[in-house]
Amino acid sequence: MSALAARQLVWEAAYSEQFAYPPEYRPNCVRVYYAAGYHVDFAVYRLTGSIFGGRTIELASSYWKPSNPAAVTDWFREASLKSPGWGANRQLTRMVRYLKVWCQSRSAWQGYMPSGFALTKLVAECYRVYPERDDRALLHLVWALGERLEWDSTVKHPVMRDEYLYGPGRDAKARFLRDRIIEARVRLRPVFHSANRQDARSCWDSFFNEDYFRSRPTVSFI
Repeated sequence: MSALAARQLVWEAAYSEQFAYPPEYRPNCVRVYYAAGYHVDFAVYRLTGSIFGGRTIELASSYWKPSNPAAVTDWFREASLKSPGWGANRQLTRMVRYLKVWCQSRSAWQGYMPSGFALTKLVAECYRVYPERDDRALLHLVWALGERLEWDSTVKHPVMRDEYLYGPGRDAKARFLRDRIIEARVRLRPVFHSANRQDARSCWDSFFNEDYFRSRPTVSFI
């Protein structure tokens, strides 16, 4: 079975008339959209053997190519160990979640932002530890991410040697992210320069395109 035929098989299994949108063929997966706004990617793998023994995992992309999904999990687990916290709630993991929420905060951005995998790779590159201060960690992450993408808008695969998530000439989504980050830094500049509590709340609401922080009750410190 070809790589395309394998993805077609999964597309047929995932298809349902109950979905508002049919599953979508992606370069390395089949994507299923849900009405709540999120999606699930189904990557398709096969195991192949050789006359010399051993087995190889291959991903159905434009062709069958060697892959190691467990290595990606190991890579992120190791990267997250440098951040404070426990289990699945370490600060690096929260930074990835915050950036994903921000990437989905404007309907006009949909389809232009990088994949969650590429975003995770960039966050792991640019993250710096700020114990007990997610706001500071996120603020400095936004600045570092902008500088990283201004210098280089390509994104390498974290475990596959010589493979790019967004390579030279195919980095449009990374450049779109860079431009939106530059705009976001303008909104957050007052926070970077020690804005008062109320102004900082307004800046973060502008960043996330909501009113969550301004609606929080005022906290008095005695």
